[in-house]
Amino acid sequence: MAHDKDLDVPPPLTKDNVVDAENFHTRNESASLEKGLDRFLRIFSTQKNEFQQYIQDENLNESSKNFVLVLRFLRNFKCHHHELYVKNPADQAVLRKEVMGLMASILQVIMNANHIPEEDQIWLREIYFGEEMRQILKEKELQNLRSDFQYRFPKLFINGKVLIRDDWFTNMSAKKTAIFSSSAIHPDILEFTSVCLVHIYEKDLAATYKSAHHERAVQKLKTSCDMLASDGQSKRRKVETHD
Repeated sequence: MAHDKDLDVPPPLTKDNVVDAENFHTRNESASLEKGLDRFLRIFSTQKNEFQQYIQDENLNESSKNFVLVLRFLRNFKCHHHELYVKNPADQAVLRKEVMGLMASILQVIMNANHIPEEDQIWLREIYFGEEMRQILKEKELQNLRSDFQYRFPKLFINGKVLIRDDWFTNMSAKKTAIFSSSAIHPDILEFTSVCLVHIYEKDLAATYKSAHHERAVQKLKTSCDMLASDGQSKRRKVETHD
């Protein structure tokens, strides 16, 4: 009897797999998210033109396109969302969890692609999310994602026709979902995003996160990026420095 490969494919992860509900409700999750977004949105903000070229690339598969689109969404969310836009407190909490889950899954994709050891992953989360948000995540579950995984999120996050304004997000509007698969994301995008993260650390965060643990974790990410570039697969788009 032929083996059904579909039986080996785990269901897509969601916010509930990566955000710790108990810690979420015992901490100031709103302030934690804002601090994390302040850092993480720089991935797209500082390289907007380059990422827009990926978005417009008709040859990209769905996972690659969705991965870049959620990076754009995080930037737009930080710049345009106001809590008063979502009237229902329960919907507000769901939205914050969805955004945290997206950020955690994106960074996990990058760390897996660069083979970052488990002992260094905690320090990269602390650098790019802040200690408060890191403590809201299910780090043990994230560290177990060493192979391919799929992540499911609300489709309205990548719907260009949806404007962030009054009542843009509700439990009902978030029912339709989209997915990205970590193994299907184009290597050029993973490499470019990795280089962006290294650049953000060196330019803006190194003075704050300067312990040996933080420096070692970023150095491993940087070394992996350099190895990819030297393998004859140089980055399609160069990370530009902005003063």
